Amino acid sequence: MENKLSEYKIIPKGKGKAFVVPSFLTGDFGEDFIEEYNRRVEKDFKGNKILSVLNYSNNVVKGSNVYSIVLANRILNEVGLRTATQKDIENIFENEDLTLKRFYVDTALCLRDSKEPNRYLAESLTERLGKRKTPLMIPLSSLDLVIDQNSSSGLNFNLRSDGEIIYAEELLEQNNKKRFSKTNKSGLPIFDKNGSRTLYTRDSGLSRVFLNRNSDLYSDDGNLSGSVGDGRVVVCSGDAQKF
Repeated sequence: MENKLSEYKIIPKGKGKAFVVPSFLTGDFGEDFIEEYNRRVEKDFKGNKILSVLNYSNNVVKGSNVYSIVLANRILNEVGLRTATQKDIENIFENEDLTLKRFYVDTALCLRDSKEPNRYLAESLTERLGKRKTPLMIPLSSLDLVIDQNSSSGLNFNLRSDGEIIYAEELLEQNNKKRFSKTNKSGLPIFDKNGSRTLYTRDSGLSRVFLNRNSDLYSDDGNLSGSVGDGRVVVCSGDAQKF
């Protein structure tokens, strides 16, 4: 079945009228996305409830957890789009392309070792990645979602062949609660004791990376499936740098 979203004309910000990126999932595009997303959850993932966290309300798709963003990215890829990386979010934040305050946006996983939280998934990713210096930041757009009955969520991650793996020393536990205002080329903090934003990080396991409602950066949350209504899916083109 053809992805219904392929009917839309996708236009970079400032270039015309249609579904303009970067953007939240809004309007008719957002409504059709939810229809396609829910169809994939039922068809490909047996109606897994952990994926059933996105909803269309008041003209925008609401909610977000790590698993839902990976699946959303798969669907968006089919029409030349993708979910935002941490670097994309920082570019959007700096250029004020979207109002991100009051919302949270999941962008990546942080892998530190094969311990808790999420030990099973951490072990699985570590095996796929081999011996690498950690911590690692893995953009959610670099992952695919698969069924895994041995996982507590019933889901697991595969690394895409074109996926990016980023060594992220900024996410070491010793940097917990350090301040920053600016970020580097990977979207990670450049620490500054007078900065207006805060990094939260931890010592072990696999956790989610997200921009929170106050524009702080969190990489310490081991709850990969949690979702509330102020989560947002941020959509970019295949080459967000041009925006």
